[in-house]
Amino acid sequence: GPLGLVDTKVALESSDIVRAAQGYGSFFNPIPFWDLNVMGPAGVLKTTINDLIKYTQFNMRPDSSPIGQAAELAQKPRAKADDDGTMIGLAWFSTKVGNHSVVTHGGATGGYRANLIFDRENQLGVVVLSNTDMSPNCIGAPVFDVECKVPEWKTIDPDAQKQLIGTYRSDAIGLTLKVFVDNGILGLQQDYNRVRLWPKSETEFEVPDAVATIKFKLDEQGHTNQFTLLQ
Repeated sequence: GPLGLVDTKVALESSDIVRAAQGYGSFFNPIPFWDLNVMGPAGVLKTTINDLIKYTQFNMRPDSSPIGQAAELAQKPRAKADDDGTMIGLAWFSTKVGNHSVVTHGGATGGYRANLIFDRENQLGVVVLSNTDMSPNCIGAPVFDVECKVPEWKTIDPDAQKQLIGTYRSDAIGLTLKVFVDNGILGLQQDYNRVRLWPKSETEFEVPDAVATIKFKLDEQGHTNQFTLLQ
C-alpha cells in the first residue's frame, strides 16, 4: 500500500486472471499458478512490470521513512554468499555485473521467472519477467554493458530422438535415469524431477541449470543403451 503497488497480490480476482500471462514449463506445457497456502507471500506474489519498476525505484532511492529504513537494512551485506565475492543481506544479493556494483534478487515458481537488478550509484535498474521456467538471464545484460551469449541449439530429427528413449541405470552409483519425449522435446527424469535436454548434436545434450553434459553412445544399428554424464 505505502509504495503504491496496486497490482501486487497473492490471490487473484476474476478480473486479474484474464490479464495474467499463462505460465509454461520447459517442455512448453501449461503450468497453473502455484498455491503455497499459508506460505503464499513467500513465493506466489503476482505482480506487473509497472509495480516492480516502482519497487525498484524505491529501493534505489530509499527515503527516511520506516519502509525506507527497512529497505536500507535489507540491502546491507551481511554474509558471504558465493566464492565470486557475492554477499547477501536480508534476501538481497550484492555482487558485480560487469563494472557495475549491483543489488539483485530473483524469483521462481513453476512456469515463471523474475529477475530484478539495480545499481544504486548510477541509478540504473532492470526488471525482467518471463512466463516460462527458463531464466531470461541474457535479456537484462546489455543494460549493464555485459555480453551474454545465448546458446545455439540444434534441431533433432524425431526418429533420432526416439532411439534415445529408455531407462538407464548405473549400479556403481545407484542411479536410475529415464530419457523421454514430451511435446516433441527430449527430457531426463530422476524420480519426480524432470529436466529438458538441449541438443548440441544428435548424441550430445546439455542441461544448463545443472551445468551438465550428456553424451549418448550409439551401436552399429544406431541404437543406444548407455550415455556418459559429465557434471
